[in-house]
Amino acid sequence: MKILICSDIYPGLAGIAQYCQELSNVLKREHQVTILTSKQPLQKKEEILNEIKIIRLPHAEVEQFMQKNKKNFNLVIIRWYRYLLPATQFFENTIYILPSIRKASYKSIYTNLKKREIEKSNVEEKGMQKCKFIIYPSKNVKKQAKEEYGINRGEIISHAVNLEKFKPSKEKKIYDILTVANLSDKRKGIDKLIKVAKNSQANFFVLGKGKLREEYEKEIKKENIKNFKFLGQKESQKYYPKSKIYVLPSRYEAFGLVLLEAMACGIPCIAFQPDGKKIKTASDEIIINKKTGFLVKNEKEMAKKINLLLSNDKLRQKMGKAARKKAEKNSWEKKVKQILNLFQ
Repeated sequence: MKILICSDIYPGLAGIAQYCQELSNVLKREHQVTILTSKQPLQKKEEILNEIKIIRLPHAEVEQFMQKNKKNFNLVIIRWYRYLLPATQFFENTIYILPSIRKASYKSIYTNLKKREIEKSNVEEKGMQKCKFIIYPSKNVKKQAKEEYGINRGEIISHAVNLEKFKPSKEKKIYDILTVANLSDKRKGIDKLIKVAKNSQANFFVLGKGKLREEYEKEIKKENIKNFKFLGQKESQKYYPKSKIYVLPSRYEAFGLVLLEAMACGIPCIAFQPDGKKIKTASDEIIINKKTGFLVKNEKEMAKKINLLLSNDKLRQKMGKAARKKAEKNSWEKKVKQILNLFQ
């Protein structure tokens, strides 16, 4: 079968690009896979990476490409909303695997949506209405689709994790708290994490880059916080095994793949308990509270649970082992089979 996968960027360390890479690596074993993505500076328009053909086009050329190739692909898998409408126009078999519900995502950081956010949300909604197959990464996102777009169809297939890439290690644990986040996105809650650090003796380390880093560093300096450090944009799998606890301070997450990656490395996780209002995440669909980590109500409780785990090695190790077992249920092979069964 010939499969086209549409990603926002490729390759990359961000969530959508990583998902498309793992997905294509499994699919290519039995199918011919092509990835369509945006053209970034210094990248080639076409190339072969890891036996997969990559085509990079400006968005203005996407519709023409899809029209020209409407008979060349049996299945189109879309991970970025901008490809959705053109794909549904020219291909019958389209699957939209949602990265999020754009409207709900915007509402988590903006009190009133501007014209730009509304237009993007409308594009996604129209595309979803026409798309043959819809896959939600969590119950949380499926609920948002009904609330924001009135769409009540589609299947829930949670994200997967590469269990060979992310696995427990006997490496020395040199990082108390690890967080991986896009520092250009307020939804990731790094401002909340700074408040947690203020009330904890643990050392906090954040992987990621973005325009808000300078703002966060000013706040850290202002509050005289000495236990918080930004490490820059680096490959997370090298840091998980060296960390004692993973903390997700996000306000909004469609799923929260970083939790699954950390759990696969045998690390207990702590995140905010979703309330459907201020906290819209799927943390409660990933973390088993008090078994693989903790779900907390606020920054004060988060600091308390961090201190508990750091002071109790046996509890932390027990939760880490349970976390790995939970992650093992989410292999890429299982999830790809579910996706293709939906189509077939």
